[in-house]
Amino acid sequence: MVWTCLCRLQSGWRNAANRPSRSCYRHNSLPAAVREVDACFGGIDIDVVDIATAKRKMPLLDCRSMFVPVITSREISMHIDDVCHSITPVIGQPGLFQAEVDDGWAQGRTLFGGIQALLAVRAMRAAMPDLPPLWSLHTTFVAPAAAGQLGLRVELLRQGRAAVQVAARLMAGEQVAAMFVAVFGASRDSALSFKPEVKPLATDSSAGPELPFIAGMSPEFTRHYAYRWVEGGLPFSGHYATTNRILLRQRDPGLMGEEQIVAMADAIPPVALSLVQGHAPASTISWELEFVHHGEPIGNEGWWRMDASLVAARDGYANQDAHLYGPDGELIALSRQVVAVFA
Repeated sequence: MVWTCLCRLQSGWRNAANRPSRSCYRHNSLPAAVREVDACFGGIDIDVVDIATAKRKMPLLDCRSMFVPVITSREISMHIDDVCHSITPVIGQPGLFQAEVDDGWAQGRTLFGGIQALLAVRAMRAAMPDLPPLWSLHTTFVAPAAAGQLGLRVELLRQGRAAVQVAARLMAGEQVAAMFVAVFGASRDSALSFKPEVKPLATDSSAGPELPFIAGMSPEFTRHYAYRWVEGGLPFSGHYATTNRILLRQRDPGLMGEEQIVAMADAIPPVALSLVQGHAPASTISWELEFVHHGEPIGNEGWWRMDASLVAARDGYANQDAHLYGPDGELIALSRQVVAVFA
């Protein structure tokens, strides 16, 4: 993972001669704003910022300019719009679709959960083109869905005057990999109107450096997203904070519409992993996403922000809530997850 890579430096990054580099990355709660990493990526010296304590005096570093050879070491064969367009109906079998996703969207031995959800929503709209806006999506991850050919079965549960409930199953061969239930709803006249507070996103002076994608260490899907920590701890750092505030944006070209937002809403790591010292596997079991605002698709250049909080953790499971804000600071979606943490 991006986050695994940064924390592996804690134990000493070794150079080409298999000698430990002169210093190691240390991400902890000591009151130092900036710690230096002297890592041997072709003789590059990197200043790594302790995002939990730096605040507004934090010097910035755009890691992409340093890691261009690493980022581009593997050509991306499928952008997010390519994944959307890969969905095709199976002739003669209503509600059945096929899709193909390459391993550039992998997360361990399965596909990134957000891209699985994108496939489901895309298939629902392909089966019923006149669906109104998406209001909620409940996802249960059942089994690994490896890259390659996948099947999708879409079923209309109920269609009312305003709301439509639709189910979808993502199939990996004959095995159900994930199940989805979505609620789409048309606008209605209502006496109720309450708009959440607009929260301006972090400025360049308050956000941490953009984390690089490092082939072979970062989850493959993270090559499609850029991340900058504003508050909280990196995964596996043993941090004390139970809230992470993370700026993120889609690197792939194209517009940010409903399906792209669904995928990005699952792109941050569980907050529980920030409290873990050293690497530990984790897997999302269920995920609930609710939209609170629908707008026209926008460009991918702007940074979005996700504020995620750990609600509880016990017996090997963690519960977290998150709010996703658009580039203009408006609340777009709410997220809740149950995550199995093997630590």
